[in-house]
Amino acid sequence: MFIKVFIIKIIMDWIDDIDETLKPYLKALIKDTHFNERAFLNAKNKGNAQLWVALATLYKEVITLNNKIKLLEKTLQNINKK
Repeated sequence: MFIKVFIIKIIMDWIDDIDETLKPYLKALIKDTHFNERAFLNAKNKGNAQLWVALATLYKEVITLNNKIKLLEKTLQNINKK
């Protein structure tokens, strides 16, 4: 475990140069991708696989939010009709 954390720290030093307002979002996304760590660790190109997992995570969030917005819009339209 210590070695894994140490390696991640070395690899992730570039995060220090990212705008402070983006860091919490990036760290949360990286944390979320680790739920699928076994999948991308088995991939030939681990970096690309992790990026695809992150992209899928974001896409899922977008779809979920869009569905909620549609439901709210429909509810508001129904209220306005009354």
